[in-house]
Amino acid sequence: MEYARLGRTELEVSRLGFGTAPLGELFGAVDEFAAIAVVHEALDLGISFFDTAAYYGNAEERLGEGTGGPSRPGRARHQDGTLWGQ
Repeated sequence: MEYARLGRTELEVSRLGFGTAPLGELFGAVDEFAAIAVVHEALDLGISFFDTAAYYGNAEERLGEGTGGPSRPGRARHQDGTLWGQ
């Protein structure tokens, strides 16, 4: 995975981002366990930039479970795109 500095910050994020709209069932039903498993796989592949928003239904909750839930302590090394979307 390639990484780059995020804008003018000191943050290094993956060049490949993960859009979370499907996790929030914006396009149709998604099983909760499958949604969290996809986030786990993205992290395992080195993805550290996630694009999410309140508009995406429960995507933020599922992303939170997948990145830092009890089954994956210490996995919260990611950046949420909405933090810098202003």
